[in-house]
Amino acid sequence: MRGTCLALVGLAWLFAAPAAGQVANPYGASGEGKFYGLEVADMTGVVFVLDLSGSMAGQTGSATERTVAGKAERGIGKLLGGGRAGNLAQKKLAERRKRVEEAKREVAGAIKGMSDEATFNLLYFESQPHLWKTEMLTATPEAKKDARDFLDDLEEGGGTGMKRALELAFEQEPRVIILVSDGEPTDASPQDILDEVARLNADHAVTIHTVIVGDDLDTSFMKRLAEQNGGQTVLRGSGLI
Repeated sequence: MRGTCLALVGLAWLFAAPAAGQVANPYGASGEGKFYGLEVADMTGVVFVLDLSGSMAGQTGSATERTVAGKAERGIGKLLGGGRAGNLAQKKLAERRKRVEEAKREVAGAIKGMSDEATFNLLYFESQPHLWKTEMLTATPEAKKDARDFLDDLEEGGGTGMKRALELAFEQEPRVIILVSDGEPTDASPQDILDEVARLNADHAVTIHTVIVGDDLDTSFMKRLAEQNGGQTVLRGSGLI
């Protein structure tokens, strides 16, 4: 019996262990200078690329459909009061923005812990990419505060224009790109994006780390994007390893 238990423990450890270059499910706040468990305190030339598409917030369909769905969930929650069904509806509504809000907190914490001499920029995308600043900023206390304020005002919605977002990130001439997404681009196929990044990063001067957020997703694309560009992959969610 004891031998059977030990064997089961060994198998559980084997299947739970992340592969090389992979950080698995680092739940809990990462703390200053870390980003989903990645050590970024000593990095410089970093562009944080944040997916704010509707799918990141657990939303599907058009903007109108998402609005109607949200109103319906709120109405059901109120109608059913504190009952189980009502609580589930309210919980689903609250979880819509959980991924995005967590990502914003992680970016703010990472920037806060960066060296005052480091440089960084922020880029968020839904259907289209949007830069925070037109060029890299030095991570002064003032810049860090401005970045936090900027992040606080962001809201999710729209498609997942990842290809153009990465192209715009490369225009910043970074040393490091950290991409946070559920890994479901809508403006190009995963292979098209991998090919374009290979062209842009032919000299492998830029390291790309990827953070996959969500549950029961196809992680192969985001893992390959990191592996082919010298980076790590963070799996943030259940059932992803």
